[in-house]
Amino acid sequence: MSAQGARIDILFLIRAMGRGGAERQLSLLARTLHRRGVRVVVAVFYRGGPLAQELHDSGVELLDLKKPGRWSNFGVLIQLAAYVRRNKPRVLHSYMSTQNVLALLLRPWLKLQRCRVVCGIRTSLPNAWNYSKVAGIVDVLQSRLLPFADRVICNSQAALANLRTHIADGRGLVVPNGIEHERFNFNQGIRIDQREAWSATEDEVLLGLVGRLDPRKNHTLLVDALRLAGDQMRNVRLVFVGDGPTSQRAKIEAHANATSMSSRILWAGPSDDLAAVYSALDMFCLCSVVEGFPNVLAEAMCAGLPCVTTDVGDAAEVVGDCGWVVPSGDAQALANALIQAHDALPSWDRERPRRRVVENFSVDRLADRTLAALAPFLDEAAG
Repeated sequence: MSAQGARIDILFLIRAMGRGGAERQLSLLARTLHRRGVRVVVAVFYRGGPLAQELHDSGVELLDLKKPGRWSNFGVLIQLAAYVRRNKPRVLHSYMSTQNVLALLLRPWLKLQRCRVVCGIRTSLPNAWNYSKVAGIVDVLQSRLLPFADRVICNSQAALANLRTHIADGRGLVVPNGIEHERFNFNQGIRIDQREAWSATEDEVLLGLVGRLDPRKNHTLLVDALRLAGDQMRNVRLVFVGDGPTSQRAKIEAHANATSMSSRILWAGPSDDLAAVYSALDMFCLCSVVEGFPNVLAEAMCAGLPCVTTDVGDAAEVVGDCGWVVPSGDAQALANALIQAHDALPSWDRERPRRRVVENFSVDRLADRTLAALAPFLDEAAG
């Protein structure tokens, strides 16, 4: 049996507990549920990772499935099945595509063990084949198997919309991500230190984009929008926070050079302290081509930043009436919105966007909504 000596309520399944967004969400959820007395265990293919230590320190039990390599899935299924047989979890909640596929392959046997299968969808990619062949194959398998899931939980309306044809019987629902609003508080002292580290002058307005250097984040659109804004935003400097392939950075730099905008860009690189990044910025922009639930947008709002976003994924739902939303790919519309946000800076109320996140996307709301989604299965098993 589990360490608590009682039947497990929820057995989470994920690849590993690295620093990714899905891993962070699972860590937050598992730790919050554990504090509330819900019996949870997190099963991983590969041990280690900073968030694994975080779970351990919080008292959350970890199950290492000891996967030897990328294609060694049969052994993982055997170990997982044996663990379920011994510990009888009420729900197996898988996170992300590969784990969803493996959980659904086990579903006939899991049903005999009175264990429900809940799949977590963390992306809204409309065509996974454009990302990689492996992602495309896994996506096809997941699509074929999802109708057999007892419940499908998406973190965005955009992700759910992509799956409508596969879960049309109402088994799918949305549970938005939870944001650590206390972690991303604005801090004046940290702001000064971070801006000094970036050699930013006092009169410069820093407009940030936080995200991997990837075509889907559309850095070049923001470069074009700032150019189109002209003299109305002449004191604004772009801050690109994140890493990625050198080839992608080269493409962005080439575009900036061709448009005479290279001197307006600060390449900040990746950061382990996004709270400091948001405190140092004056404005924030999300100009992606595709998104699900954009965590960085909500995080920037927690720091009280005026945010401009393209209308992708659930970005408009996150911003609400606390920012500006423009069509994806429209540089002129983005420039116009940035000018409006820039003009609003002198009288900007930092508390308004922060309140929206606290009221709608807190970690406690994530836990509440997850428990509500799983309640029929937990109650059913308990009874």
